[in-house]
Amino acid sequence: MERKVDPDQYGMAYALLRCDNTSLYLLDCNAIFRELSGLECHKKKNAAQIAFGDRTELSLEKILTRDTMILTFARTGKSLKAGRRKVEEGLFELIGIDFTEYQRKEEYMQFRTAGYRQFIENLQGIAFQRMLKPERLAMFTSGALEKLSGYPEDQARDLASWLEIIHPDDRDRMAEEGLKIYEKPGYENESEYRIIRKDGEIRWVRSYDNHFRSEDGDFEMVQGLIVDVTVQKKQEEKIREQNILLEELSITDHMTGLSNRRFMSSILEHFISDYRRSGETFSLLMLDLDHFKLVNDRFGHDGGDAVIKKMAEILRHNLRETDLKARWGGEEFLVLLPRTDRREAVFIGEKLLDIVRSVTVTHNKIDIKFTFSCGVAVNDRRLSEEILLKHADKALYLAKEEGRNRVVLWSDK
Repeated sequence: MERKVDPDQYGMAYALLRCDNTSLYLLDCNAIFRELSGLECHKKKNAAQIAFGDRTELSLEKILTRDTMILTFARTGKSLKAGRRKVEEGLFELIGIDFTEYQRKEEYMQFRTAGYRQFIENLQGIAFQRMLKPERLAMFTSGALEKLSGYPEDQARDLASWLEIIHPDDRDRMAEEGLKIYEKPGYENESEYRIIRKDGEIRWVRSYDNHFRSEDGDFEMVQGLIVDVTVQKKQEEKIREQNILLEELSITDHMTGLSNRRFMSSILEHFISDYRRSGETFSLLMLDLDHFKLVNDRFGHDGGDAVIKKMAEILRHNLRETDLKARWGGEEFLVLLPRTDRREAVFIGEKLLDIVRSVTVTHNKIDIKFTFSCGVAVNDRRLSEEILLKHADKALYLAKEEGRNRVVLWSDK
């Protein structure tokens, strides 16, 4: 039988097959086919029956109806991808190529794809991938999409629909990031934002995005992972609140809510350093409650605590927000007055004393009157923290020596 194409010339396998109702016989073949199949053809009376093996899943129905096919031979384990040409009834030719390596790669890729899909289905997040080149294909997402958003996959898988799910306060920012990702090959991004589930619940997610392009530029895609980090964000917020509380406790006097001595000392050191650069004057008021031991003896420590708290309240409500107030220790308070000269400082001390004189603290239905003595020191030259505090303490001592219930300004003279 004359062939229209010489397969040997093109390095292709050739076989002439005959089939009856139950069997398939090899009548003729070239060396390439013999090497692939491990079969020998017999042109004589007893033609060889082809043993394709279980992996082929080949039937007479398939061999008679398919124009192209892939055959895997049991004897060699090799594969042939062939086209079929009918010669006459029950007789046809196969011409094809060695498909063994391609078949193995395809099986490997199928295995990898199946494994990859199984992996991302088990992820606690949404894996997504969208081909941009050679053609824009629908975005592939893992099955966690509906679990996270509450929306069916077909309602939330494209970019526009996902943007609608994003919290309004985060939407513009994420739309801008989305444009960067889709327009810039090689762009990588990590971002956090909120989404609103179908049931109205707000959840935090973290998105890892990457715009990938092959070296030859033939393939381009956007891929990434969206992970639910709501629990983590709540934990971070709790830790942040705890840290704030700890920070406040470390710088705050627990009884009065004013700054404590440690914090005020660090602030005072900062102001002194700043004065050396800017020359900006500031003043200190050192206040000590008069006859406080008698208050404790007469009204008990609870009565004394009530007086201390009242003094702190007066300082909070009658000084500027920029003025720093601290409980310096026991019944003693320190006030730092920025941008305040000696005349203004004395005026502020006298104003506070007038307020205290007019106040009554009621404890256990008993009215308690109290006053304070105040020493004023001004940093209008290069003084250290130690010297400035010593000046305020000496002025306070003079106020007590002069009869208490008064304000005294420290002077070197």
